[in-house]
Amino acid sequence: MLHWSRIVGAVVGLLSAGFLASAAPSCSSSSSGLAGLDQGCSINSDCDSPLICAFGRCHSACMESRDCSSGERCVESSAGTVCELPEETTCSASTTCATGLVCASDQQCRAPCVTMAQCVGGQLCVTSGTVSACYDSTELDGGVSPVGDGASSGGGDSTTSGGDDSSTLGPEGDAACVSFLPDGGCYSCTAGLCAGGTCVNGNHDYSCNCFSGYAGTGTKTCVISNSCSANDQCPVGYPCLPTAPPGQACLGEFASWPMPDDTPGAKVAPLYANGGDGTVTDQVTGLVWQGQLASPSNSCSSSDAGPSCNLPQAEAYCGSLQLGGHGGWRLPTKIELESLLDCAQETPPSIANAFNSNNFTTPAGGNAAYFWTSSQYEGNGTYWLVNFGTCNNYAGNAPTEADISVRCVYGTGITAGTAANHYTINTAALDAGVLDGGTGDTVTDNRTGLTWERGFQAAMTTANGQIFCAALGGGFRLPTYKELLTLVDPVHFSPAIDQATFPGTPNDYFGTSTVYQPPNGNEYFVNFTAGATQVIGSTSAYNIRCVK
Repeated sequence: MLHWSRIVGAVVGLLSAGFLASAAPSCSSSSSGLAGLDQGCSINSDCDSPLICAFGRCHSACMESRDCSSGERCVESSAGTVCELPEETTCSASTTCATGLVCASDQQCRAPCVTMAQCVGGQLCVTSGTVSACYDSTELDGGVSPVGDGASSGGGDSTTSGGDDSSTLGPEGDAACVSFLPDGGCYSCTAGLCAGGTCVNGNHDYSCNCFSGYAGTGTKTCVISNSCSANDQCPVGYPCLPTAPPGQACLGEFASWPMPDDTPGAKVAPLYANGGDGTVTDQVTGLVWQGQLASPSNSCSSSDAGPSCNLPQAEAYCGSLQLGGHGGWRLPTKIELESLLDCAQETPPSIANAFNSNNFTTPAGGNAAYFWTSSQYEGNGTYWLVNFGTCNNYAGNAPTEADISVRCVYGTGITAGTAANHYTINTAALDAGVLDGGTGDTVTDNRTGLTWERGFQAAMTTANGQIFCAALGGGFRLPTYKELLTLVDPVHFSPAIDQATFPGTPNDYFGTSTVYQPPNGNEYFVNFTAGATQVIGSTSAYNIRCVK
């Protein structure tokens, strides 16, 4: 940065010599053959006097913005203070501004600053969003937050040393003011106020103008009211829905409700209600399901009990479905459709009786027993299916396959009462004696109500796993098949689980307490490489993660 006195001296010299014109010079080359205003240059001598070479073009010199043509701004450059050219003013990011300038929140290229001493005459150093830059006082409308003109520790936060420091006091000795206009007006907005909004100045006071998704406009604090509007963090295909503030849930990525399960020992039993209008409501998850698989439509062909479609046809079918007195139906995700599995049925289909009675039928075998989900497999353009003939899922199905069944879902099961935080880690919650002298953490899934062992045990048969889990005390047990499926994250692979919450989870099978029906010595396992399921002999030794 050039010393201010040198800039003033240089410009005053130009003014006294009559070189600084009141109107902008012509864009054309001068009679001297040197570059004119807005023409390319490398050094000052490339430009026709008294123009200055800045940002690779010839500019008019200035002391303040009022020295520039209407609509132009006086900014710092490595060559001195110059009037921005019209094409240099607007931006979409700092990379689109001339070197040394930043893109401010109003999408204007401005000189960056930490204190007002770094701005040209008549300008204030203000912060809006995450950028501190120089603004002409005439540009301020109260929607930006001035940075103090005292010493700063960086990032626009004004600090003072101990003792009686009057350097930040205004004309009336008002310590509440952090910067002052030339007329003595007070700015009370300090950098960092109103996170989630912008600070609105009032003389000797301030209030907040809160961003979308935040509440508190007119007060001094912005708080999240809708996390999805404030900061949507959900992956593609799993729409963001607000939970209890300040949380959010990604529709269908995980179970946002207790998992209903008929397996003995499961935490929550299923409970369904026939709507009498062709629908079945799951009173545990809150999801409403198509009961009777209706006649084919949208180019779907006929199957055992309803439409048989490729994926685009299935999506169109659900999107146009009018059932239960309304539209708004959609294709379910993997975990949503898996919630309907009932592996306790000794004969197929492996689904609750509510979907196989009262004139409702579900295919029990063949390709018709496979049902589409909207969940991609490993993000590779193929999709997950759920097989109600074998009580398994199926990975990697091409969307063009045209003989797959479809059952549509309505609603989300996510409400303002859904827990804001998905997981809570409980440090050293497990007994030291059982874990060979060490303590272990547990993880509470605040949405399913299940508490999991954060670690796992390798190379255990189902019988040994049951003994180990019971020894942990506190009601720990081997999880059911459907309970274990709630830990699968379909958008992560190798392993398909929240790795920060469950570190070290291997790409391998984990055992469950759900027995294949009719009993034949086999049980259901879940592979956390991608979340696929498999029936395996109960004497096989795989991994165990206990639950209660």
